[in-house]
Formats: sequence, C-alpha cells, structure tokens
Amino acid sequence: MASNEIKDTNTVADQMPDISKWVKVWYSETKTGERTQIAFTEKVPALEEAPDAVTGSALDLDYEFSVPGIKKASNIELDIYFTHTQHKKLRNLMNKDLYWFFQNPAHTAPLGSQPLVRTLKGQMFVTMGEVSVGEFLKETVTIYKNSDVEESDGFPTA
Repeated sequence: MASNEIKDTNTVADQMPDISKWVKVWYSETKTGERTQIAFTEKVPALEEAPDAVTGSALDLDYEFSVPGIKKASNIELDIYFTHTQHKKLRNLMNKDLYWFFQNPAHTAPLGSQPLVRTLKGQMFVTMGEVSVGEFLKETVTIYKNSDVEESDGFPTA
C-alpha cells in the first residue's frame, strides 16, 4: 500500500463497502510525481465529451456531412464521502493547478496487468453536500479541466 493511500482505521471490515469496486481518485503536483489518494467514489461522470460536430455540404452532394470540431470546456463533479481531516486537506488544494488521476478497480484489468488510469490537469473546488440524518457526509468536488484526458495502463511514467 502506498504511504499516501487512504486506510480506514475507524470501522470494522463488515461495515465497509466493497471498495474493490470503487474508483480511486488521486492528485499530484506533477504528472509522474508522488500521488496522494483523496477518495473512493462510486460514480465518475464522463471525463470528456465528444467534440462538437462541424457540418458542411457541397453542391454536388444531396446530403450534409459532419466532421469533429473542437471539444468544449467542461467540469467534472464528483460526490465523495469524507472525514473532517480529508475536508480540510481538500480545502487547501482549491484553485491549484494539479494533475488528477482516476484509477479503475484492479479487478477490471486483465490478469497480470495494471488497471486503467485516466489522467487530466485542472483546478478543483470543493463544497459540502446536503447533510441528512442517517446518511454519510458527502462533498462535491468540482474539477475545472484545462487539459485533454489521457489513458494509460497504470499510472503515467513519462
């Protein structure tokens, strides 16, 4: 286990959700530097969207055609469960340009290989979600992307 990986020491094993099925979210100041895990999340929204279509036509064609245009800027919103300490750490990361890593669960990779990791760069803002009786504390982490999404088997090495 990496030294910066989240370890639960407050609950017993039969109270924890099966985190092997959750995506791990990490950040780092550099693409290949030391990473710190900030969360497990049940759901990761689309990290990128298809480019807008640019349509065209020609006089000798009886149909329009389209080609990929540019990708629109987009935000990523993650709902995460948190502790007081995690909340304070996340608040200190706001408005910093960081690399964000989304590591798929290990069981999704073929035997002997590493799980898929999607990497992007962006700034983050964190807001506390709704608080209700009997529920876990949740926050919404919004990442303002300023790079394209890259994929690799395991974490990037170059």
